[in-house]
Amino acid sequence: MSLSSWLADLGLTRFTSIHHWDAHPLVGLSSLCFGFPAASYAAVAWAMWDTKTKVDSYQLALYALLAFLFVGVVLMCYLADYCFIKRGHRSAYGRFDIRLASLTFVV
Repeated sequence: MSLSSWLADLGLTRFTSIHHWDAHPLVGLSSLCFGFPAASYAAVAWAMWDTKTKVDSYQLALYALLAFLFVGVVLMCYLADYCFIKRGHRSAYGRFDIRLASLTFVV
C-alpha cells in the first residue's frame, strides 16, 4: 500500500492548492513586502561599512548576506507566485522559493 493511498484512506489527502491557485496582482505585489527587511538590512550594512569606528566584520557580512537573501526572496516569490503559476500545474520556481525563504529565515 502506498503512502498516498494510506493517507487518502485516513482522509488526509494531499495539499491541492495547484488546482485552485491562480495569478493575481495582489499576490505579485505582496512579494514586495519582503523588500522592507531587505532595505533595512542593506541600510544597516551600509551604515556599518561607512562608519569610521571598528565594526565586527562577521556582523557586517551577515547583514549584507541577509539583505542579499531578502532581495532574492522578493524576486523568487514574485516569479513563483505570480509570473510562472498556472492552474493545475506545479512550477519549479515554487520549490526554489520555499528553499530560499527557508534558508533566509534560518539565517
